[in-house]
Amino acid sequence: MATIEKRGPGQWRAKVRKKGFPVQTQTFGSRAEAEAWARDIESQMDRSTFIDPAAAKRTTVADLIEFYRNERLPGLSSQKQTASDLNRLCSDLGHYIYADINPPLLCQWRDRQLKTLSNDTVRKRLGVLKRVFDHARKRHRIVHPDDKLMSDVDLPSLGVERSRRLVEDDEDSTKNEYNRLLKALERTVVKDLFVFLVETALRRGEALALCWRHVDFKRNTIRVEAVEQGARKSRPRHVPLTPAARALLESIKESNSPILDSDRIFPIARDSVTQAFRRACKRANIKGLRIHDLRHEATSRFFEDHDLAIVEVASITGHTDTKSLARYTHLAAAKLAKKLKKNAS
Repeated sequence: MATIEKRGPGQWRAKVRKKGFPVQTQTFGSRAEAEAWARDIESQMDRSTFIDPAAAKRTTVADLIEFYRNERLPGLSSQKQTASDLNRLCSDLGHYIYADINPPLLCQWRDRQLKTLSNDTVRKRLGVLKRVFDHARKRHRIVHPDDKLMSDVDLPSLGVERSRRLVEDDEDSTKNEYNRLLKALERTVVKDLFVFLVETALRRGEALALCWRHVDFKRNTIRVEAVEQGARKSRPRHVPLTPAARALLESIKESNSPILDSDRIFPIARDSVTQAFRRACKRANIKGLRIHDLRHEATSRFFEDHDLAIVEVASITGHTDTKSLARYTHLAAAKLAKKLKKNAS
């Protein structure tokens, strides 16, 4: 219920009380303005769309991080890294009242981080902070008074694009990193996953989430479900199987006992994959290779070995624009030279 009180010359105070909501009070220059504001607040409360503007003044950034940690982190595929970023953000910014956070303060924090961290790492942490604030708004109706808070903070420039691919050498097989990794992974459960990633360009999380019900041997495709990828979800899509990828899946299926439709194809923990891959690289004396580089490798091979068009490769990898796709494509000059020679003859 709203009450309007005259507080003095040209001052009218409106107060709205409604069960389940904090009391809202504001002063205006006329009774008409006060009544209009009170009606609007009551309407928002009735429609359950009311947002308490004072909530940001009594909530710390640490509170918002805790909300996100409890309610969103368990569903992320990158829990370990995101948890580390949340801990760092809480240590640096958690003591601030949310309403007191402003672009200059965040810019100063960004610049301090850049003294010891890479541009990409700081970009990702700012992205995590934005997700924390977005979650507070959507889930808890806690809104910062400046709706341009994060958009007014310039992100560091993108770092140097990774262009690491598997080294190939047709004349000396001992220098062929693909074969060396296969050998190093021989007695591990990660070997099949390694081959599958190179053949499909799937992200590690997408491949680990695959179940047998997602495989359509009749159409020679797999259905890739959306997976949390840091600040966003990957695109659900159907991916065609190369002959090698199909043969691998058939081999896995035949080697196992009858499998329920709900069973995962690669029942391996994410961290176990990372550790096994690192150990294999060390045994094979391969340096500077990350498991995500296999997505770069596979994407480039679709162009080099299969002569697919840009739009066709994008439909496989799930990229929404050619600029993003270009960051994952690093064509080998030697293969392009062979193709030019073949076309000229």
